[in-house]
Amino acid sequence: MTTAPMTTNLLEISDLSVTMPGRDSGSVKVLEGFDLTIARGEAVGLVGESGCGKTTTLLSILGLLPRGARVESGAITFDGVDLLRCTRRQLRTILGRRIGVIWQDPLAALDPVMRVGDQIAEVIRAHDDVGRGRAMQRAKELMRQVEMPDVEQLARRYPHELSGGQRQRVVIAAAIAASPELLLCDEPTTALDVTVQDQVLGLLGRLREELGVALVLVSHDLAVVGEMCDRVSIMYSGRIVEQGSTDAVFERPRHHYSVGLLASSPDIDRVGVRPDGIPGLPPGSVSESSCAFADRCGSADERCRSELPVLGRLGDRLVACHHPAVVRESVNG
Repeated sequence: MTTAPMTTNLLEISDLSVTMPGRDSGSVKVLEGFDLTIARGEAVGLVGESGCGKTTTLLSILGLLPRGARVESGAITFDGVDLLRCTRRQLRTILGRRIGVIWQDPLAALDPVMRVGDQIAEVIRAHDDVGRGRAMQRAKELMRQVEMPDVEQLARRYPHELSGGQRQRVVIAAAIAASPELLLCDEPTTALDVTVQDQVLGLLGRLREELGVALVLVSHDLAVVGEMCDRVSIMYSGRIVEQGSTDAVFERPRHHYSVGLLASSPDIDRVGVRPDGIPGLPPGSVSESSCAFADRCGSADERCRSELPVLGRLGDRLVACHHPAVVRESVNG
């Protein structure tokens, strides 16, 4: 286990590159030169279209990349420990105990033939030397903490007997069972209706405040990220193209993909106005020598098609664009 000096950042990802199996026994690069830092107690959103590398980033942190996928380069450092150089046994002392995960589909994340109270208790016993009875008592306390009613009854039920919102609360209870310092949230409200989604987001916000836990939130929903996150990283084709405070990026986007992404989101203040959308489709792999967004960007020129833009400081944020968008008060203004 490689240990680095103590830093103010809880998580640091530097120059991460990941490949996946491709056709004809080849490989496809899905993340390239990826950098991300998470401070203690901070909430950071990862936003982008499907296939841009958001979930791959989380799986890389957890050491759960699918068969055939490879981390080609980079480091993932959690509180001074490089997770990429840990053994499986060393990882188990960190994952679950210090890093919790909330998956997109709670039904798939839970064991269908095990009562939900027992599943939460099992997480507790995996990380603490407690008996079965004490673990179950603690599991019920956690179920109350995530605002579940009738805990004595619900703890004895199986996942299929619960509603979607109740299942997600069970997943959250299991994720915080060992009092982690970081929660990785992969589209945690996608499978829920709007009312339950709002309740779960409120719960996550309260837990963050009470427990001081940091969040990495992967989401397609810009409104969710805007509500929950201090900073946002906009991803496109395996790279971060814009990064900064959520308010600054959402109100004054500088990368043309960020502009298009925000313009394609429905706005309740513009009733009857159809979102613009982004023409074309994202590429299937990381571009090594040009801007991956060039073919979909109305401001692209020959430089964009022949020279890879580097993520660099631009005022109050980082942007990877040769011709940044003009600042304006609001993308809908």
